[in-house]
Amino acid sequence: MQRICIIRALRLDRVLFCASRFVRLNLGPQFADPPPFDLRAIFQSSNHRTPLIFVLSPGVDPTAQVKSLANDLSTNVDICALGQGQAPVAMSLMNLGLRSGSWVFLANCHLMLSWMPELEKRIAEYCAMTEDMPHAPHCDFRLWLSASPSPKFPIAILQRGIKMTTEPPRGLRANMLKLYNLVGEEQFGRCQQRLKYQRLLFSLCWFHALLLERRKFKSLGFNVPYEFNESDYSICHDLVIVFLDEYPDETPSMNLNCPFGTCVFFSIISGACFHFNTKKIITQVRCDAVPHCRS
Repeated sequence: MQRICIIRALRLDRVLFCASRFVRLNLGPQFADPPPFDLRAIFQSSNHRTPLIFVLSPGVDPTAQVKSLANDLSTNVDICALGQGQAPVAMSLMNLGLRSGSWVFLANCHLMLSWMPELEKRIAEYCAMTEDMPHAPHCDFRLWLSASPSPKFPIAILQRGIKMTTEPPRGLRANMLKLYNLVGEEQFGRCQQRLKYQRLLFSLCWFHALLLERRKFKSLGFNVPYEFNESDYSICHDLVIVFLDEYPDETPSMNLNCPFGTCVFFSIISGACFHFNTKKIITQVRCDAVPHCRS
């Protein structure tokens, strides 16, 4: 406790990390680390009249988790990223899902707050229907929503639905565990070059976790607060699998900088110094011994 008081006086930006470490050491890790996010358990507690609402945090994209759960349950999910002109598309997908029992995921509802009263009215309409009515909602239908916190979001939708939020993991270990959990069994066995893929997957998780963790060092990491999210990781992961399958005999290591950096992360990062910094991180975390080995 005395050390925390000294850090409080000298380094105010490090107090949160010290307090978390103090709680973890004295009370246990279960009081400092957030519980694992079990989307399947949340889904099982819902029904076709209950919207499932993701309250977005910086750097968190639940799209991959919803798609993975839908694949595990052999259910079709229709995704619509809300924005200008997407209201008719979203309403059409909802009507189709209510009839057929498919899932509908409306992402980024905070970008269309003016359309939210209409969505609220549509949800109230099908929730008021009884099971014996001709246009009653299908029992397998689920409505997924994602939105950043906003005071203009309809209160009625929040009261009807199940609210979920996931804070970005803290620390390299927590980030890497979360990234590994994004890869399902089917994806893990999709690549033919199993040995190369496993080691490159570790390198990719380590690289992405490093980019996320550099934000806490502020100007010592990147002067610009880049928002790397799970979609960047998923795209890069798929590119690595395609790249390994295209070169089954020998994978040139320098070309791996393309899926690791140029195609995904360099398109987000601006500035020659940041590009140089990121390229050095890629060179350090990637295992060059693997891409050069012959199958």
